[in-house]
Amino acid sequence: IFEIIILAILTTILQVFACLGFGVAIIKLLRLDRILRPDEVLTWSFGLGFGVLGWLVFFVGWAGYFSWLPLVLLIASGLPFVIFLRRELLLAYRLARRWRPGGAGLILLIGLLFILAFDVLEALPPPSDADTLAYHFALPKIFIEKGQITFVPRAIDGAVPMLVNMTYVPVLALGGEKALTFWTMISTWWAGALLFSLSLRHLSLHWALTAVLIFLSTPAVIYGGGSGQVEVRLAIFAMLCAFAVGLAIKTQDWRFAIVAGLAAGFFIGGKYTGLLFAVVAGCVMLCQHSWFKHGAAMALAALAVGTQWYYWNWTHTGDPCFPVLF
Repeated sequence: IFEIIILAILTTILQVFACLGFGVAIIKLLRLDRILRPDEVLTWSFGLGFGVLGWLVFFVGWAGYFSWLPLVLLIASGLPFVIFLRRELLLAYRLARRWRPGGAGLILLIGLLFILAFDVLEALPPPSDADTLAYHFALPKIFIEKGQITFVPRAIDGAVPMLVNMTYVPVLALGGEKALTFWTMISTWWAGALLFSLSLRHLSLHWALTAVLIFLSTPAVIYGGGSGQVEVRLAIFAMLCAFAVGLAIKTQDWRFAIVAGLAAGFFIGGKYTGLLFAVVAGCVMLCQHSWFKHGAAMALAALAVGTQWYYWNWTHTGDPCFPVLF
């Protein structure tokens, strides 16, 4: 059992760093690291990299290469880019060592540690909720056994976008079920970390921690975060998109429009309701001076990363949003 847990932890850590690598590559390409705070570079990198990983795994499965070597190479391809985060990681480590909470800060820290400890206890046993066993964890396992993504024509839950579920494939194939439950736990924590970094633009440290404590202790997050439910992980894309839209309008910087489009596209690729979110976010983006430039950048980015599952459905059923048009 000890060896299984160690393997699961190592696999999860490697996938986390792969996501950070994929994400910071986009941040560096857009040169947003010169604008964002170090904590924002870290959390935005994971949010973007999380989506990139799910996007890439689709094409590996579509090509029929769901075996250990292609998945190892996929994870390994994101790791070298982590070197671009060395300053942010070192700064985060130093700040954590120097922080001496007292009073309200100490209470908030104890509350967070209490929640995180129960998250660990939730990640150790096998999953138990019906949706996870029947769908969210079951389909990635079936895909791994078949070595490829296969079309599942179940009108109620089968032919839906599965970008988030694709991130389950590498950890499950390489680290087993424990790695998968650890991954859902860690990705939930990163949602909280993103909320923390976004809150720091408008709130003090203690109020930002309070927001994270409320978020992580919300029943929906406790239930969904420790299972295969995708909603908590989709919150990463929703927060990132909404905030990037606001920054694009405020700063008139087209690079934030691209980030908003990528986040919206990942949301689209993760669930049908992402289409509604993307439309609303796009309408907000259009209500500004640079509406055409920013709207086009956002739309192209969203289409590039969010439409593969809809094309997949269309090739099998003629309905990109199966079964909506039936």
